[in-house]
Amino acid sequence: MNKYPLLYYLGKMILLAYAKIVTGFKVKNKEMIPDTGSFIIASNHISWFDPPLVGIGIKRVCNFMAKRELFNNRFFATILRNVKAIPVNRAGFDRTSIKNALEALKRGEGLVMFPEGTRSKDGEIGKMRLGVGLLAVKSNATVIPAYIKNSKNSVRNRLTGKKVVVTFGEPIPIAGSGEYPNSKEGYQKIADEVEIRIRDMKRNLN
Repeated sequence: MNKYPLLYYLGKMILLAYAKIVTGFKVKNKEMIPDTGSFIIASNHISWFDPPLVGIGIKRVCNFMAKRELFNNRFFATILRNVKAIPVNRAGFDRTSIKNALEALKRGEGLVMFPEGTRSKDGEIGKMRLGVGLLAVKSNATVIPAYIKNSKNSVRNRLTGKKVVVTFGEPIPIAGSGEYPNSKEGYQKIADEVEIRIRDMKRNLN
């Protein structure tokens, strides 16, 4: 069984309490997260609060892809690594971050990533990058689309009756499916499928 780093565990408890009290945080379809084995949660991205929201919503251990700039401060970088954040260079192909992410998946852990590559300013779903597909094919990890609602301006939204909600969609099985070749085309096919499913969740839940 994977053990939580102490800071990860404490942070999760504190953030979960905060999110429930302050934002009315709710999680839908937690049963979509597998009990065992590696998995990738691929979500839309509208707020800096999104990564912890996805992590606190499930029981499994999750690693997080975080932009490299957040690690520039040594003290903050230490905290990030203790809560299982993986630095990534968003400007180009980052072999080190891919290697670290694959190692986490091979340990049977989860990985949270935001395939749009940046936060959406208007709340619309952007084009998904093929990195999510590459990691899925290389690791055979199940991909779980997720849709986050109302996390931007979450406190203000709560005052108007809107709760922050994380919804998990039907898993996309990779291992043994034969649908996704180990190529750029296969990687992009997965990314496109994630985008379609997140768009569907947004449309059906709004």
